[in-house]
Amino acid sequence: MPAISNIVALDRATTPVNHTYTPFARSSDGVFEWHEVTGVPIGDKKITIQTRKTAAGRYQTKMKHSAPIVQTSTVNGVAIPVLVRTAYADITLTFDATSTIEERMNFTAKTKALLDDVQNAWLVNNVVANGEGMF
Repeated sequence: MPAISNIVALDRATTPVNHTYTPFARSSDGVFEWHEVTGVPIGDKKITIQTRKTAAGRYQTKMKHSAPIVQTSTVNGVAIPVLVRTAYADITLTFDATSTIEERMNFTAKTKALLDDVQNAWLVNNVVANGEGMF
């Protein structure tokens, strides 16, 4: 069992930037939380991960990522941060108890490849990023 540590994720900016999420909290039901601290708590980007064994005996990992966009609003000379919008991702991986480590690793790699902007550029760039339909 690995110890909790930082998570680093590279974005797709013109000049890519590594984003570091640091351990933030652990809930009583085993949900671990990481934040990319912005200095304005409502603007912190968050990742949560929970692993468990389901009632059916399956291994399940739930990952969530949220990225709020915050702007400063000035009212009567007082500047306050305002939440403008938030992007969300929810990923749930579920494996049968009889699955092998190799099967789980391969499935995870294929799932990751679905969002690879080189391998599946049409899907990532057109459908996901541009919000286009498919025909």
